[in-house]
Amino acid sequence: MFEKKALVDNLADEDQVERAESKESRKKETFKDDLQSLLITPHGRRVLWHYISICGVFRSNFIPESNLMYYSGGQRNVGLRMLDDIIKTNPEMFMLMMKEREKESNNG
Repeated sequence: MFEKKALVDNLADEDQVERAESKESRKKETFKDDLQSLLITPHGRRVLWHYISICGVFRSNFIPESNLMYYSGGQRNVGLRMLDDIIKTNPEMFMLMMKEREKESNNG
């Protein structure tokens, strides 16, 4: 359906490989910076928490109906990937997110 284009045409060409690695590195850094910009604000943390929660990260995805379980498992996988990105980017902000949700749930 969607094919990823190879980053290099010739793996023996060191310049192509180096440019491709540099491009991938910049993409990863940009993503990390973008995620960090969400994590440093209460608004961004609330939005991220909302999505990892509705993905079912904090609950079992067992459902007796197999098709629904596959669907739930897919949602949970997306949430787990988000959670992994958050923790790798800034673990302290994830801890703060948990404290904020606890405080919010205790205040009603």
